[in-house]
Amino acid sequence: TQVTGNVHTGCQCECAGGWTGGQCQTCPPGFAFPDCQSCAPGYTGFPNCVRKCTLSDCGAHAVNASGTQVTGCTCECQPGYGGVMCDQCAAHVDQSSNCTKCVDGYESFPNCYRTCTNAQDCDGHAQTVTGNVETGCKCECANSWTGSSCASCPPQFGPNCAQCAPGTTGQYPNCQLPETPAPTNASTNVPNGTNSPTNAPNGTNAPTNAPNGTGAPQPSGTGAPDPSGTGTPMPSGTGAPDPTGTGAPPVPTPGPTPEPTTPPAPPDAPPPNNWDPKNDSDWNPNCWDPTYNGAGCGNGTGGGGGGSPRRHLTPADREASGRPLGAAGKIYCELR
Repeated sequence: TQVTGNVHTGCQCECAGGWTGGQCQTCPPGFAFPDCQSCAPGYTGFPNCVRKCTLSDCGAHAVNASGTQVTGCTCECQPGYGGVMCDQCAAHVDQSSNCTKCVDGYESFPNCYRTCTNAQDCDGHAQTVTGNVETGCKCECANSWTGSSCASCPPQFGPNCAQCAPGTTGQYPNCQLPETPAPTNASTNVPNGTNSPTNAPNGTNAPTNAPNGTGAPQPSGTGAPDPSGTGTPMPSGTGAPDPTGTGAPPVPTPGPTPEPTTPPAPPDAPPPNNWDPKNDSDWNPNCWDPTYNGAGCGNGTGGGGGGSPRRHLTPADREASGRPLGAAGKIYCELR
């Protein structure tokens, strides 16, 4: 492409393309003749033109080759073969079969994927196992194990998930856990010194039933002193401190249950309208009968003869009339 010098000092030729030599007269191997301006077939990388890798650079079981003598050759092997030169069996392929089948525990020649097993893929709890690590493992669980890998045993089952757990009901495999009681509302009587809020007047929450020494505030919360010294809250709601140190408002002591009372007997019927307790003529002082059975009053005005019938007056009658008993227990009788 360029020439320098003269015939006396010598000429210097800068060759074009792939030409070489003092006079650029040689086209070396790897370059396309006659112009030497490209690589020859089987070569690459003009203007360097290095040889490509071929099957001759690999073993007898290669099906393709790539790369160059400079970068290195990569051999693509026949199914079942491996290694840099494809001169040995591939991984998990049986050497004794001339690299034509998978070794035990692998399947899908020539890829030879690991076959799924109970121990490796089903936690040891499968009845049957199918598939491989490429397509996926399918575990059919034994007993009552569950999950894709048979690794879970529900709580109602016991050892090896093959029997009912203690405390359950039913016959295996129909084991039933005991029913959990429904939650209940928390009581206001909270032990161990905790305060349980209750609905206090005016929309505030006041602790109740605080045990000994908790210092529960009095319902009123105003802190007024207790002149009686009993620790009882003042009627005004001042919340007096409790000198006993319990910190809780005193609980009133219930009194005895009152006995049922018998209603009083109704009063005797009032005397007839024709009887006047203030009229002496309507009284007979000569009658006497402590049982008030009518004897002794007679039928007459004198107590023993004829006339208007008489009856004994009750104590209520005598009290209403203001008349006392007669002598020797005598009582007055009513003239009828």
